[in-house]
Amino acid sequence: MKVQIEGNLYLESDSFQFILKEYGVVKEGKNAGEETVSTIAYLTSIEHAFRYLLKQKIKESTATNVRELIADLRRIEKWLHDLLDDEQPRGEGPR
Repeated sequence: MKVQIEGNLYLESDSFQFILKEYGVVKEGKNAGEETVSTIAYLTSIEHAFRYLLKQKIKESTATNVRELIADLRRIEKWLHDLLDDEQPRGEGPR
């Protein structure tokens, strides 16, 4: 299984686990133009993968007060809802 979550972020699996990976391209140096793959996390279930993503998005919040944090949480929840809704196009996620 290899499913795009957003941008260069993918959820993959093997016979033992689920793996969050980020794909990229080397921009400079002798390997410029070559694809890179970074393993972000090994997880035991799809549910754990999405919980992990939620926690990471929350940690990226730049909120300085409760109101901003709640707004960020709502934006993250909407992003996840849209991501899981088959009828919605995949968004780029909250920034």
